[in-house]
Amino acid sequence: MTLGILAPAQSLLAASLEIGLVIDGSGSVSSSDFALQRDAYVNIFSNDFVGNFLTGDVDTVYISFWQFASSVQEEVTWTTIQTNADAIAFANAIASVTQLGGGTNTAGAINTVANSILTNAFDGDSEVIDLSSDGIPNDQAAAVTAASNAFSNDIVTNTLFVGTGTTGQSNLAAIAAAGGGTPFVANSFAEYEEALTEKLDLEFNPGPTTPEPASILGLLTLGSLGLTLKSKKKV
Repeated sequence: MTLGILAPAQSLLAASLEIGLVIDGSGSVSSSDFALQRDAYVNIFSNDFVGNFLTGDVDTVYISFWQFASSVQEEVTWTTIQTNADAIAFANAIASVTQLGGGTNTAGAINTVANSILTNAFDGDSEVIDLSSDGIPNDQAAAVTAASNAFSNDIVTNTLFVGTGTTGQSNLAAIAAAGGGTPFVANSFAEYEEALTEKLDLEFNPGPTTPEPASILGLLTLGSLGLTLKSKKKV
């Protein structure tokens, strides 16, 4: 009988994900496109979110919802999703979000959400900023620096660019690269929900990783002692 000693580390312990969802409410987004963007989240979290997304090792999600334009606004504060009822309550809160309008302060959005992740009451096993935008940041260099700084604190930044412009797409790809994340593209807001679904699936089900032998031994030892791992402490 095989003991499965080389099983992925994530399968040995249930995992939690801490994620800030960040949408673009700047003036370059029309009101109808903003509605498509917002409602994509409502649809996803309203329709068997647990069955569709929490199918791997992640069983607990600590989540918040943000909008940025010239300023950055927390629209739905940090909450926990473990059931479809939790997800529906989160979706209902998102449904009432209205557009800010203004510039595209991408750096401010990343810095603000990263700080919130580091200082909130939750402590996820992994931490992610999920940022969508159709425009070019007010300050691209500052946005890249913000993502890099977040990554230095173990916060990954994934991006979703909406549109066909090569400059905007390249800018968001550079932000994702600096943030240790993955860039996604939707050619239009009509295709936004499909691309968002793909991105969220990656974030909630990142796939197994094979740990180093020492890590395996440590996990097995903790398991035999009835102990649980805890992620890094909040600052």
